[in-house]
Amino acid sequence: MKLMAQASHEQISFILTEDASTLQKYCDRLRHSGLIQTRTITLKEAFDANAFNADGQRGFGFIDSDESDT
Repeated sequence: MKLMAQASHEQISFILTEDASTLQKYCDRLRHSGLIQTRTITLKEAFDANAFNADGQRGFGFIDSDESDT
């Protein structure tokens, strides 16, 4: 709770964590109830920079046409 309270007080948008069972769960509950704005990004899977999008939308994994030339 202290970590989430500090992140909210300092207006930190994201917390990177491997703890999906507690930190992510409680942070999501507080965010959905409107008490905090901080989101968690779980690192148990491969890192995806799209997790920083405001809507949380992840990429499809398609290769850009510029990248396919290399």
